[in-house]
Amino acid sequence: MESSGSDLTWRSIVKGVSAFAAHQLNVFLGISILSAVVVNFAVAVIYYSGGASSPNLFRQLLTGTPFYPIHLLLAFILGSLLSLRLRHRTMLWVWLMPLAILLFSIIVLPISDGRFVGTMPNSDQTVWSHYFGWGCQRGPCINQFLVTLPFYVGSFYSLGASLARKVQDNYLTSKIICSWYFAVVGSLLVLAALAPVIVILYLAAVGYLLPIPEWLSLTSAWWIWPLVVLCGVIFPTAMGLYLLNSALSLRKRSG
Repeated sequence: MESSGSDLTWRSIVKGVSAFAAHQLNVFLGISILSAVVVNFAVAVIYYSGGASSPNLFRQLLTGTPFYPIHLLLAFILGSLLSLRLRHRTMLWVWLMPLAILLFSIIVLPISDGRFVGTMPNSDQTVWSHYFGWGCQRGPCINQFLVTLPFYVGSFYSLGASLARKVQDNYLTSKIICSWYFAVVGSLLVLAALAPVIVILYLAAVGYLLPIPEWLSLTSAWWIWPLVVLCGVIFPTAMGLYLLNSALSLRKRSG
């Protein structure tokens, strides 16, 4: 009996650590990938619908402000959805590691030079504006993207998970609403991931080949294309299908 209890404890620990690691990976990488996929789809829709579009629109929507609204919205939505589905308590604490990294960076590298932020900082730039404001938004702001953004994402991810845990889905109406919530977000992710692929394949079938960016050219490293397919197609599609499956499960339970 003691051995069985010990095995159960170790399995619980491994399961908890694995769940925490998966959600932490979502915070550091997954949300950024999904944000890029969704913004890319939105920019394509704006362009092909005849709306005003600029070459920098993708960057402006994704990282054009130090507040990263697309990332934070997706972090809150995904955190709430996965919490409704999985109910992992570890989701409530995924902001701690990003916070520790942020505090360490502020203490050790209060204002980095151009090697870290992409552009040289202003002479009057403060630590606050560098990490939380417009201080290093003149160019690629590596510190904000790699250090501040994960803290924001982790906080909103945990906030969404915390609020979702308070939702009482014991009633039919709540289950129906939640199922629609899962279905809409899941459909959006699948559409955003697969629509560009379908368009590219259709254009190739009619004899029009889109120009390939230099960083995606066939002369690039062999791992570039598999990485792009994994991050830009497989991961968001898998996440969307998982959410759609969750919607179906809720529908069956409410029926």
